[in-house]
Amino acid sequence: MFNRKLLSEFPIPLKLMLLGLLLILGMFIASFVNIILATVLGIDIHTLSISETNESILFAKVSQVISHLFIFIIPSIFFCYLIKQKHIKYLKLDSKPVFLLFIMSVLLIIFSLPIVDFLMKINDKMQFPEFMSGVEYWMSSMEEKTLELTIKFLKVESIMGLLLNLFVLALVPSIGEELLFRGVFQRVLQEGMKNLYMPIIISAFVFSFIHLQFYTFLPRFFLGLILAFIYWKTNNLWYPIIIHFVNNSITVLLQYADSRGVIDMGILEDTYFNSLYIVSISVLVVVTLLILINSRTKKKATD
Repeated sequence: MFNRKLLSEFPIPLKLMLLGLLLILGMFIASFVNIILATVLGIDIHTLSISETNESILFAKVSQVISHLFIFIIPSIFFCYLIKQKHIKYLKLDSKPVFLLFIMSVLLIIFSLPIVDFLMKINDKMQFPEFMSGVEYWMSSMEEKTLELTIKFLKVESIMGLLLNLFVLALVPSIGEELLFRGVFQRVLQEGMKNLYMPIIISAFVFSFIHLQFYTFLPRFFLGLILAFIYWKTNNLWYPIIIHFVNNSITVLLQYADSRGVIDMGILEDTYFNSLYIVSISVLVVVTLLILINSRTKKKATD
């Protein structure tokens, strides 16, 4: 039997290497499981982004849950098991969220939406030099395929379809990605760095980069900074999970409302998200909320 206490004393670079190996192993297992499942069901995984059948779209959603399970959730939990016996405590999941901080966290992500959309428009105008045209084409192709699949994911009209999307696109990613990027990766960085802000920046950068959606890198990096900051200040992983879930849920719910004719996303983006006045107010509110959260967590720490 291996000595978990010995593994817990690994230097930070070795811990990161161990985490990386677990992620790579998880990717192989997820790919293997998805290929086996697709073969059994007779689905061509290479045509998922262009397939319109309900069976293919449902398989794509199941495949995403499998991928999150083996790439994010299981490696994170197993990593904690290897280095700490009390992995729930290591992940900072052992204390309940404070109601006031919970409300401020939810408001923070809601008022961040205009900033996210503004950054997305800036990111969308990104152009590469001529000699990098091949890289730009590859990135653009990946973005288009991801966008096509996302649109098909979100295109539902029933309550059951909505609930499934909230589970696949909001709940599962918010748990899996926060376990990995904040609960484990940022925690390991914080243990090994004297600079308090570098773990926040690095974890946010990796969080955005690993999605391989480069035309939405800036807004995702911004969200990563908020998630990382909240985790650092509250020392509680439930807050980033809640924020992440709310952010993804808003997208799912807005698209559902649009498909039902309740709202018009085109008009909403033109009149709300495109307004610099709204973006400016959003920045002021977000900064105010961050200051309040910072003040509240400082007070809590001294109580």
